Amino acid sequence: MLLKEQPFVHSGYFPAGQNQSFYIEEEEKWLAGTSEVPLISYFGGDVLDLSEPLRLVSVSNCFRSEVGSAGRDVKGLYRVHQFAKVEMVVLCQPDPELSEQMLQEITSHAEELLTLLELPYRVMSVCTGDMSARTYKQYDIETWMPSRGSFGETHSSSNLHSFQSRRANIRCINEQGHPVYCHTLNNTAVASPRILIPLLENHQAQDGSIYIPKALRKYVGGRERFNPNI
Repeated sequence: MLLKEQPFVHSGYFPAGQNQSFYIEEEEKWLAGTSEVPLISYFGGDVLDLSEPLRLVSVSNCFRSEVGSAGRDVKGLYRVHQFAKVEMVVLCQPDPELSEQMLQEITSHAEELLTLLELPYRVMSVCTGDMSARTYKQYDIETWMPSRGSFGETHSSSNLHSFQSRRANIRCINEQGHPVYCHTLNNTAVASPRILIPLLENHQAQDGSIYIPKALRKYVGGRERFNPNI
């Protein structure tokens, strides 16, 4: 969670994203806004065997200053300074068809989770003007949030091609036996507390009780509903 500046540069978050991150002056380090940052730098300078895509997952706390968000989604759970997130990162051979396949795969994992939570959602293909300079292709998954009267972003998956691997010097051996820069991808599997917004709001009944999706019942003693009167 506490990193030097270089991993943020490797992953493409710095220098543009410095105003979105917390700096710990006495440590001369930054708090990570996503575990994608250390996961990418973990392989910095390496030559990897990517005969099969390397699929990684991390669970961590994340910290974002949300500069520029004043007056927008600042109440409640939608935009907070600290949250927990399960992040997926993939490294694969620099084959555009393969990395596109990986993008569809990791996006489907997030869709499966939302289906298990019995939540209405939509997958949005992000236009070039709304993507960061590091991103080749991006999907945002938006889940219906009744309190907003609209869909709100809960997941995001991206294919960055070789942008990060060139910065972090992560290579693999291609079919001709030559070292080449690999492709990297990332995806939000789930982030909390934001996921609680659609989870609670979509499943709340008129009497105030909250329906518990079948996939979650084994974690709450088999209960089918939270009742505020009990």
